[in-house]
Amino acid sequence: MRWRLLVLLPLLALAFLPACDLGAPAASPTPVVRVLSPTAPSTPVPTGTPTTAPTKTPTVRPNPTATLTLPASRIAFQKQANPIRGAEEAPPSHIYVIWADHSRPPIRLAEGQYPRWSPDGTRIAFERVQGGNRDLWVINADGTEEKRLTQDPQCDIGAEWAPDGQGLVFERGQCNARYRSFGPLNKDIYYVRADGSGLVNLTRTPQFSESTPHWSPDGQHIAYGAWDFEHLENGDQTYIMNADGSQPFVVFQCTKHCSPMGWSPDGQRLLLAAEGAVLVITLDGSVVANIPHVGGGVWSPDGQYIAVVANCPDQINSTNVCTYITNADGSGLRLLTTEPGTGLSWSPDGRWLLFSSEGLWLVRADGSQLIPLIGQDDRLYQYYAPEWAPK
Repeated sequence: MRWRLLVLLPLLALAFLPACDLGAPAASPTPVVRVLSPTAPSTPVPTGTPTTAPTKTPTVRPNPTATLTLPASRIAFQKQANPIRGAEEAPPSHIYVIWADHSRPPIRLAEGQYPRWSPDGTRIAFERVQGGNRDLWVINADGTEEKRLTQDPQCDIGAEWAPDGQGLVFERGQCNARYRSFGPLNKDIYYVRADGSGLVNLTRTPQFSESTPHWSPDGQHIAYGAWDFEHLENGDQTYIMNADGSQPFVVFQCTKHCSPMGWSPDGQRLLLAAEGAVLVITLDGSVVANIPHVGGGVWSPDGQYIAVVANCPDQINSTNVCTYITNADGSGLRLLTTEPGTGLSWSPDGRWLLFSSEGLWLVRADGSQLIPLIGQDDRLYQYYAPEWAPK
């Protein structure tokens, strides 16, 4: 999970935008920016303690003797050796695929970071630092046909597949040796086809830095976050543009920092990471849910729930961060597990949540079972960026 680059970041939405054909992105889009005045948030981003305490749902701790029925579906993740004290470079990371039910042995695909499944589950896009560059690559889910998609002195990060699987959007910006591991600084949003052709800059705004692009479910629009280097006091903005980069609009203005985290499955709402809260907004900029004291969030497949990480009700672990689930309108916040989950990912059927916390874990969406998946006793490696295959 990234916040501005990838921790927890900006965006969103517009009431209606003209549809466009993703099949052939414009070779040189010229955005005509129109700044809208979004509807003011119905409630301010909280800075204090939530007025409604989350429901405490005790988590069933792992039981090695329990009979479990886990889904026979695939999970991709990043595995990295712990840094060596005094070393200038971080150890290399590798992309793996495992089966949730352990019905098949794990597959080590390639050296890289931040795996992202294609919509049909046949390919995985990832980042790799090679020759001083951080570029995008793609590989088949069985480890064959590795292909480099980008090759540029700048950093390419944060890729997301188009819903039709024909291409990806990503961030590109200047970076140096130190920031290769943390992402670029001044960034634009780019599109590239899945075969590496058709590279195009969709934003081209030197005075702004754009990040965290997310496709609408129908593939017609892209939401992203932006901030103005010359007027940082204005806060971040969430934009929506057509898939070819045309007609960008401001859908939400933040007072400080915020970034989009994804569209609802029905394409009618956006999830934003703001300072001290997760917001759900409609495409006219109205705030319909304000979930305080959280860090990140992800929609359930049916759009009825949002999984988040937030402060624990008590100081019950070293990070004081726990994993929760809430209704899509922000009500019914309840504790799933006291494990401080990052990289939250729903199973395709919406029954399980996957996350990393000193290894990879699965927890039922009702909080009834917490299952160690891999790496809990591994002191040599760390496990990041888990993602459930869509199919």
